Amino acid sequence: MVEEKDLNEGFIQWMAGTANETEKPGKRASGAQNHQVRDQYKDLWLKANRLSAAKITSQANLSRLSASRRRNMEASLKALATNYRQSIFYQLDLKKVAAEFRKAQLSLPPVPGTGENMMTRIHDLMFRAAYFNHQSKNRATELSRQAFSLLREGMLDYIRDCRIRPEIRIKPDQILWARSPLRLDLAGGWTDTPPYCILYGGRVVNMAVELNSQPPVQVYIRPTNKPEIVIHSIDLGYSEIVKTYNDIMAFTRVGSPFAIRRPP
Repeated sequence: MVEEKDLNEGFIQWMAGTANETEKPGKRASGAQNHQVRDQYKDLWLKANRLSAAKITSQANLSRLSASRRRNMEASLKALATNYRQSIFYQLDLKKVAAEFRKAQLSLPPVPGTGENMMTRIHDLMFRAAYFNHQSKNRATELSRQAFSLLREGMLDYIRDCRIRPEIRIKPDQILWARSPLRLDLAGGWTDTPPYCILYGGRVVNMAVELNSQPPVQVYIRPTNKPEIVIHSIDLGYSEIVKTYNDIMAFTRVGSPFAIRRPP
């Protein structure tokens, strides 16, 4: 164990095997001087008291160390939050970070302005929702609602800017037949869905599989005069009729064979 007063740049360089000069700035040391300095460092190292890992643990002031780490963490969180544009603050586990802010009674960072990146604003709202979750459930719920509302608006902006007018291009007595192979995701499954794809873009590696040299997925569509959508599975012998928006939003219903086929 080397005393703190003996720890200097030259000693560290000697331990690392990179020392080739004395510590005198602006002066080139002779070979003899270098040798003398290295001998001094060597003697200091050999005379130092050595501790095993077990002794280091037993002699360490763990309470002081823990308190020091706590202070450093709190100071770091404040700095990360203040400089969120250049830091990873909103990429952290926001629920855990919010808990640390509550525990340390740290002041919340300023709310990002409307000109900030959309995902930064969403992350900030979710961070504040987690922060107030133990103080005011109503406030936390409202902040969470605002976050999802902002995410929804961000996803719909593109659709609003690129509006199209659907038209039926087949005759009333015609049937549209489509076939498709099965898709097997090898890596990155669901990274092409929001909000992940908004942050990082989709990165999916997949392959298409046919069955008996034929695309196994087949879909038949024909127009109807009734204001409803009839979904029928030939394989399962099961049908569902969609008449309202609530019927479309029933994709969360457990047991429905068409849940994944409904637009969420």
